[in-house]
Formats: sequence, structure tokens, C-alpha cells
Amino acid sequence: AWPSRGSAAEAADSIAACLEAVDLLDTLVLPDKVAARHPGTDPVRTLLQTSVDGLERLVARAYQPGVGVLRRLPPGDGDGDNDGAASDSADNDGDPRTQFAVAEALLRGYAVTGRVGYAMLAEELVLVASRRWTPDSTDTRGDDADTTSRAVRVLCGLIATGTSDASPGASVERSTSYRRDAERALAGLARRAARVQDAGHGVLAEYPAALAEWLEVS
Repeated sequence: AWPSRGSAAEAADSIAACLEAVDLLDTLVLPDKVAARHPGTDPVRTLLQTSVDGLERLVARAYQPGVGVLRRLPPGDGDGDNDGAASDSADNDGDPRTQFAVAEALLRGYAVTGRVGYAMLAEELVLVASRRWTPDSTDTRGDDADTTSRAVRVLCGLIATGTSDASPGASVERSTSYRRDAERALAGLARRAARVQDAGHGVLAEYPAALAEWLEVS
């Protein structure tokens, strides 16, 4: 069960991991004989439904239009309402790490459900994050590397969806902008990772994950 309070980014991470597992298992795991006789017991389908339900609850409780996702989930009964969303101002600051974490979960959701609304909301959260995050950040702290790696993965995910706008011209322009920002951010991670003695474990761990996503869309 995903937490009903606490860090929205951590909840999004666990949901994203489960959605990615669904995507992999759907391709790699042979149909279970019991599940074939009783479709309702198919563990992959069950995991998908549980994960999508968790994603929907997370967005319903922590997302505010134009503001983005709260850093911490507001107190509530977990029934999916948005009560308490306008909580502490510190939780309502458009924290880039939180926006990118939830955007990544939304893109995982889009990959396995095809719901365009997930990709559109992920795009909105990138715009919110860009108020405080730039691809040219030079901070060498591990948490900054985590945020930048997430940003690259999300930008690459948006490039891959090709759903940026109803207007083809605007879609191409948006995709070009995402590609440029992802490339700049990845280059920054690469420079920091090359300075092994200064980079710290955070940069060294995050750079390969970001690079893998970039190679998928390059």
C-alpha cells in the first residue's frame, strides 16, 4: 500500500517502479496457467490496476493546477480527494525533484495504458519544475544529480511520446526544446561524473540511468 502521507516523490518512485515492472512482465512472462483459466487472478493485470489506482490517488491528493505537485502528501483519509492540498507553503513550492518524480510515474503510466492525459500532465509538471530547475545547473551534490537525472529521463520520455501538442509544428518545436535541454543536462552530469574524486556517489550512480534514456531517443 502506498503511503497516505509523507514524500510525494517517494510514493511516485514506488508507483513508477511497479508500472515499469508491468511493462516488462507483460512482455517477458509467459501466461500463467491459472491466470489463463481465471483472468481475474492474472498477477500482471492485478499489479497494473493497483499501480494505476495508486497513481490516480497520488495526483488527486497532491496536484494543484498551475502550482504542481505538493512536496508532501497532505493529511487525508486516502479516498482520493484533495482536502488539505493547500497546506504548508514549504510543501507548495514547486520542488523540481517532486515534479520530475511524479512526471516520471505519469509517463510510466502512459506507457502501459496509453492515456494521453498522463503525458499531458507530465508535460505540465516539467513546466512547473523549470521555474526552479535549469539544465545548466552546476551543483555537485547528490540530490542535484538525482533531480537532473530525473529531468533527463522525463524529457526523453516526453520526446518518445510525441504527444506534445495538437499542432504538429508546435509539437516538433517542443520536442526540439526537450532534446536540447536533455542534452545540456546530460552533458553536465557527464562532466561531473568524469571528476570522480569530486562527483560523489550520487552523480556516478545517476549518470548511467540518464544516459540510457537518452540513447533510447537519440
